[in-house]
Amino acid sequence: MTDIQYVQLDSSDFLADNDFQTMNAEQRGVFWSVLLFLYTNKGKLLVENTDQQSLFSNSSRRIALLSNCPKTGSEWEEVWAPVAKKFTIKNGVLKHKRVTAELRKARKYKLQKRLAGIKGMQHRYNTVNNTVITKVSKVKVSKVKTTKKNKKKKTFAPPTLEQVQEYIRENNYDVDAQKFIWHYSKLGWKKANGKPVKNWKQTLIQVWVKRDEQDRTAKTQRPDSPQAGSREGGPSGKPATEFIR
Repeated sequence: MTDIQYVQLDSSDFLADNDFQTMNAEQRGVFWSVLLFLYTNKGKLLVENTDQQSLFSNSSRRIALLSNCPKTGSEWEEVWAPVAKKFTIKNGVLKHKRVTAELRKARKYKLQKRLAGIKGMQHRYNTVNNTVITKVSKVKVSKVKTTKKNKKKKTFAPPTLEQVQEYIRENNYDVDAQKFIWHYSKLGWKKANGKPVKNWKQTLIQVWVKRDEQDRTAKTQRPDSPQAGSREGGPSGKPATEFIR
């Protein structure tokens, strides 16, 4: 059987054909039976067979059985005569010009679709001869690196006392490292809002260092602060002009 399952069939061409119009219903049935057989058998019908075991021992009997026509002898020849004009027999093979052309066109179209599919697959999956080509874009690489970095950031390890002391000493912070460690260890290294500490250095700066700076600022702004008094000119930290009045 042929690998071509669908072909273009223009019915108007057959209806406009003079030979087809002169055929009776029985002759048209034989014509279409042979035509469809050719479409499904690569456009060829073997009509001469020397094999004695073959069901079709001669061309006339072969076509008659193929068309399911019960007539034989002269009656069959009368049916076949106008139909035979539409076919050619060469080297024992019956063909039809239109069927051969349509099958050739269908094979060409199928090949084009197949090649287009292979090209599309190679472009989409980066493959050649079913072999995957390792080709990663810079964008994909950057995404992979970013993902790895994010995974590393999510993994938190509590610092040691020595690490906190060294970090405070390097940055000249006025923070008690031992209190810092004790406070967050007691809370399971979670913040006041219950969220886990992801970066202990950032927490130390934003909470402990910032709070220490706020405390020192508040002390300098108190009314009984000697610094405030000397700075403003009055013992209570108020501007000197208020005492002159």
